[in-house]
Amino acid sequence: MKRLALLQSWIIGLLVSAALPAYAVLPAQGQLRPRPIQRDSSDSPIEALWSSVKEQPKNEGLRLQLAIGLARQGPEKYLAALEQLVELLQQNPRHLDARIHFSHLLAATGDLEAAVAEMKKARKLAPRRLDLVLQLGEKQQKAREWTAARQTFEEAIQAYPESADAHYGLGVCLRHLGEYTAALAEFEAVLRLDTRNAYAHHQAGRLFYEREELEKAAHHLKESVRLHPHFADAFTALGALYKRLERLDEAASAYRSAIELDPESVKAQYGLAQLYQAQGKMMEARPFFKAVQELKDQQNHAERAAERNARGLELMNAGKASEALHEFDEALVLNPTLAAAVYNKGLALAHLGRTAETIEAFRLAIRLRPGFVMAHYGLALALQAAGDPSSAEQLRKARSLKEMLPSEMPRQRTPPSEDPD
Repeated sequence: MKRLALLQSWIIGLLVSAALPAYAVLPAQGQLRPRPIQRDSSDSPIEALWSSVKEQPKNEGLRLQLAIGLARQGPEKYLAALEQLVELLQQNPRHLDARIHFSHLLAATGDLEAAVAEMKKARKLAPRRLDLVLQLGEKQQKAREWTAARQTFEEAIQAYPESADAHYGLGVCLRHLGEYTAALAEFEAVLRLDTRNAYAHHQAGRLFYEREELEKAAHHLKESVRLHPHFADAFTALGALYKRLERLDEAASAYRSAIELDPESVKAQYGLAQLYQAQGKMMEARPFFKAVQELKDQQNHAERAAERNARGLELMNAGKASEALHEFDEALVLNPTLAAAVYNKGLALAHLGRTAETIEAFRLAIRLRPGFVMAHYGLALALQAAGDPSSAEQLRKARSLKEMLPSEMPRQRTPPSEDPD
C-alpha cells in the first residue's frame, strides 16, 4: 500500500505541477525528400546481432547495426531500437551515426522537437557536413519551425551555394512564411542547378498558378508529372490547372491519377467531385463527395480526441479521476493512437488504485511513442507499486532516456488543415 501511495502522490503531484497538455503526433511533413525507414521483416539476422551484442556489449558497431536492423522491422520494434541507441550514446556521446539515427527514429515516432535537438547535436559533431545541415532543416520543417528552418537553409546556401536541396528547402520555408516571390526565386534556382527536379517544378507550378501565369504553371506541372509519374500532389495541382483552363477531360484524368496514387487526398477527391458536379454528372460526383466527407470525418475525429483529452486533464486537476478516465477513454475511441491520452489514462488509473491497468496503459503509451519519457517513468513506478522486480531496470531506462532528450513538456499542437508539402 505504501508503494501504491507513493506512485499515486508522485504522479498526481507531477500532473498538478506540470499539467501535461494534449499532444497529437503529427504526420511527417515538409521534408525535402521522403525518407521512410526501410522495412525488413527478417528475424534471423537480428537474433544473431542480439547474441553478438550480448557477447560484446562495448562493440559500438554491432550495437548500431542492431538498432538499425530493429528500426527497419517497423514501428513495433522502434522502442527496442531506441533503447539500443540510448545505450550506445551513453557509451559514446560523440558517436555521430548513432546520433543521426536517434534523430531519425524520434522523428518517425512523432517526437519532432527532440528529433530537432538531436540533429543539432549531430551537426555540432560534424559542422562541415552539408547533409547534416539539410537534415536539420528537414526536421525543423517537420516540426513546422519555419523561421528556424529558413535560417538553417540560408546558412547551408552561404556555405554551399550550388546545393539544389538547400535552395529547395529555403523555398519551402519562404512559401510557408508568405514570401512567395522569394520562394519562386529559390525554386527557379533549384531548376538552374537541377533541371530534372520534379519537386521544384511542382512548387514553381503552384506559385505561377497563384500568380495567374497559367502557361508557365502548365509547363512546370507537366514537367513534374513527367519526371515523377507517381507524384500525387503534382497531378492534383495539374487537375486544378486544367479545370481552370476548361480542359475538363484532362482535368478529370489528372484528378483520377492523383486519387489512384493517394486515395486519401481530400483535394483530389473534392476537385474531381466539383468537376463532375459542374458538368451535371451527379451520379459520378456522389462517391467522391462521400469520400471527401469520410476523410474530413477522420480529421475531425483527431481534433475531437485532442479536445476530450484536454477535458480529461481539467477533470484530473479538479480531482475527478473517474470522470477524467471516461474522457480519456472517449478520446481513444476517436483516436486510438493518441499516446498522450493513453498516458493520461494511466495517470487516472493510478489515482484510482488500478495498478495492473496502469501498467498496461503506460506500456501502450510507450509502444505508441517510444521516446515518451514521462510514460517510461510512470511505468517504472507502476511496476514498483506492483512489486515487480523489473521496475529497477525500467527506471534506469527512463533516466537514461531523460538524459538524452529535451526536458521540457511537449507543447499542444493543432493538426494542420493541409499537408504543407
